[in-house]
Order: sequence, then C-alpha cells, then structure tokens
Amino acid sequence: MGGDEFIILVPGIDAISEVREIADNLVKSLSIPYKVRENEYFLSASIGISLYPEDGKDLDTLIKNADIAMYTAKDNGKNNYTFYSTEINKDIVSRVVIENELRIAIEEERLNLYYQPQVNIETGKIIGLEALIRWQHPTLGFVSPSTFIPVAEETGLIIKIGDWVLNKACKDLKSLQDSGWNSLTMSVNISMIQILHKDLIQSVENALHNFDIAPDQLKLEITESVAMSQPEYVISKLYSLKEIGVDLALDDFGTGYSSLNYLKLLPVDVLKIDREFIRELEEDTDNITIVKALIEVAHSLNMTVIAEGVETKKQDEILSHINCDQIQGYYYSRPLPMNDLVKLLTS
Repeated sequence: MGGDEFIILVPGIDAISEVREIADNLVKSLSIPYKVRENEYFLSASIGISLYPEDGKDLDTLIKNADIAMYTAKDNGKNNYTFYSTEINKDIVSRVVIENELRIAIEEERLNLYYQPQVNIETGKIIGLEALIRWQHPTLGFVSPSTFIPVAEETGLIIKIGDWVLNKACKDLKSLQDSGWNSLTMSVNISMIQILHKDLIQSVENALHNFDIAPDQLKLEITESVAMSQPEYVISKLYSLKEIGVDLALDDFGTGYSSLNYLKLLPVDVLKIDREFIRELEEDTDNITIVKALIEVAHSLNMTVIAEGVETKKQDEILSHINCDQIQGYYYSRPLPMNDLVKLLTS
C-alpha cells in the first residue's frame, strides 16, 4: 500500500485465536535481526487488524479501520498488533477534533504562555522563567499540553507553535527587561521535530534580533529522550545553537537511558533533575544519594543544576544541603500568566 505499509488478507478464519497466532508470528519473524555488510539491523512491525463483517462490509472500510488500529499499535510502543474497535475509533475522532481546533487556535492566536519562576536556592530570588504553553478552548475547556502537543508533533503543527512560543517568550522577556528586571533568563522547550527542522537556527536568531534579547538570556530546553533519539544529529544541532550564544538545558534528566559518558558529549549548560526524583526525597535516603551524585557529576561538567517539581520546604532544605543551584516548583510558584508574574516579581 506504500513504502512501508502492507496488507495481508487472511480468508476463511474460524476463530480469533487464529488471527492472533498469525499476528504473533509476523511480529516475531520480522523482529529477528539481519546482517548487511557485517552490520546488524532490526525491524519492528505495527499491525492493525480489522475483521469482516464486524469491522466493515466493504474493502475501503476494512482497510480504513485496519489503518486506524495500526496507528494505535504504533502509539502503544510498536512491534505489536491491535484489533480495531469502536473505542479506538472514538479516540481517533477525538484526535481529529483536537487537530482541527488546534489549527484554528494557532491562526487566531488563542494559545497562551504561562511562566514558572526558577529560583536561586541560596538567595531565594527569582532568576529565571520557564515558558509553558496553555490552551483554554471555549467549548473543550482546558486542553492539557500532554493531549495536544503529541497531535501537534504528528501533524507538523509543532513548527508553527514552536515559532510562536519562541517569539512570544522573547517579547515578554523584553517587556520585563524594559520594566527593570534585566537579569532574568527565559527557558523555552524545543521538541525533536523542531530540532530536525532546517529553519530552527534561523528562527532562534530572528527571535533574538527582533526583540533585542542577549543570546545568553535565552535557554533552550530539550528532554533526555530527544537527546537520545538521534545522538549524532542532535549533538551537531546543539553545537550550532551554541554558536549563536544561547544556553542549553537538558530536561527530565534521570528518566531515560542516557549514560554519564554520553552526558559529557552534550554541549549543555543546565541539567534539570526530573520531578520523580524530587518527589521521594523526604522518604527515601537512597533517592537523596542519587540526586546528590547527579548534582556532583553535573558540577564536575560545569553545569548548573535545577531541581524540578519542588513542592515542600523539606525538599527545598534537602536540595540546599546537597548543593543544588536552583529550584522550580509549586513550593515557590505555580506557572503564572504574565500579569500575575509581574505582581509576583513586584512583591
């Protein structure tokens, strides 16, 4: 059906167990590694299954529903199979609604940015902000970024959204600087789709120029999973960003599979320790040992350390004791709209 999509027709099925057996065999057979010129390669298969006549009585409907099930199999981690169901169809319809409404929200500028302060743990002063996107839909209500960002990435809308976030964050930072808060930095999240896009460097340079922002006052954050997805390419792109003069932050550190050896190859200025480690600091002494070790490694690589998800005074005290540099979390402030942020800075 396409470069990497195939249809298998299995006639005369008497039981669902037969379909499961065929799908299992396909997944197992295709996952066996093979060699080309001494290099080992791996394939994974995502299989969507529709049944006649339950899932359609004509060819087009059966293919469409098998396709829907296949994408669900991909979302569930690939290398598996999924049967079509009406629940899956509802989910797909929901995603189509999100996509259509998101396109309108982008065109009509209905997205908003909130800012969460980053606090120097020694002085207690706000020294940086992280820009976080928010979407309040007139009928859908609050739509979580975890719902619409994956849709934006799948459809390519993340490029437009990313450009808007970058420019809006720089514009608001300039406004804060003009009001006297000259030393604040601004952190903006960058997705893998943006990293891969050819215009990322130019977009960053344009935003800095248009709003007269010093490069070292802008921090671009990538997650550990992004850093690990295509290491050589990502490292190359990060070095290109460093040439502009912006700072780079590695977000959600500790949740993925990156090695410390790989960490030293990244041109990263800031290491952000994931909230999962911070959440159990008060109950788990082993967790304190791990976080302390991460801080020491980061400091040895001349990185600043920010702990995310700090919610209690006790967590703040522990992090201060083990030499964390900055903290971010509800203990100091939730993400705030611009007006409320100005009130907090003023107070």
